[in-house]
Amino acid sequence: MTSELMTQAEAERYLAEHRSLSRACRLHGGKALAAVQRDGYMLQYVREQTPEVVLAAVQQNGDALQYVREQTPEVVRAAVQRDGYMLRFVREQTPEVVLAAVEKNGLALQYVREQTPEVVLAAVQNDGYALQYVLEQTPEVVMAAVQNDGLALRFVREQTPEVVMAAVQQNGLALQFVREDLLEEWAKPPKPSEGYAACDQPQGAHEG
Repeated sequence: MTSELMTQAEAERYLAEHRSLSRACRLHGGKALAAVQRDGYMLQYVREQTPEVVLAAVQQNGDALQYVREQTPEVVRAAVQRDGYMLRFVREQTPEVVLAAVEKNGLALQYVREQTPEVVLAAVQNDGYALQYVLEQTPEVVMAAVQNDGLALRFVREQTPEVVMAAVQQNGLALQFVREDLLEEWAKPPKPSEGYAACDQPQGAHEG
């Protein structure tokens, strides 16, 4: 029911359902569990957040993490494993949680407070476009990013022939992001080697 094409009648039914469920959540713990299992967002209406209810909510919808009053490691891990983007709601980012988040969705790197080499590499290996959020672009990270998605070349700060080649091999459309000087270098016709030139000379040219 979240479509932009939702009719007014559908919107009214949706809101009525939420109001009804929220009242049930406030009154009955058992109904609270049933409600969040159906829609994790309903956690915002639960007064007494038991571990069971909270875990069920984030497992149904990772976004429910923003309504969790007490974020336990189990709850946080469940949320980011369902949707890496939920890292933005995590109050205490442990290395384990951060790694789990970027392995699920590399673009979650934008919410990482402290980037480590392991986390950064995992992020670009999951989604090359995560390179745009990398603070320190090492050769290993850059190569991993363009090998995952050649179009990530657009975010490479220092293009090398090797990186460009890997990017274009992964996706030919990456050519549009190749530095002009590298393109010009590629456009030059190859120079024949001396050995090749010698082979082209007529037979007997060196005789006599």
